[in-house]
Amino acid sequence: GVDADARADSVEIHGARVLEGDANGASWRVAWRAAKRDRDLSALGRGALRLCALHPFCAWPDAQEAVLGRTETLPLERFGELDDDAVEKIFDWRLGWTALDAHLAVLGDETDVIVADFSACQMDG
Repeated sequence: GVDADARADSVEIHGARVLEGDANGASWRVAWRAAKRDRDLSALGRGALRLCALHPFCAWPDAQEAVLGRTETLPLERFGELDDDAVEKIFDWRLGWTALDAHLAVLGDETDVIVADFSACQMDG
């Protein structure tokens, strides 16, 4: 995990910075809360994608097969070996975009669909 009290501008995952730019010396906890509160994730860097990939269920064999097409399971400790394309697939899957794309494709063009964003309800300030 990430040390919540570490300086936000020094946090790296697999050598990639989680936060790009200047955090004015703020801790990771303070910078992350501010980004969520302001709904401004523009300062997140490549390391943020890699951080999302380190959730325990991403190590499950069936999850890796579904998301990455891998039949050989890679343990989380070796996720630094994944290339950026694989990490982006995991990120899209975790956000739900992969599933949404698949569902919309099944519905076809003639279906009237409304997509509602409830992410503000999940914010903890």
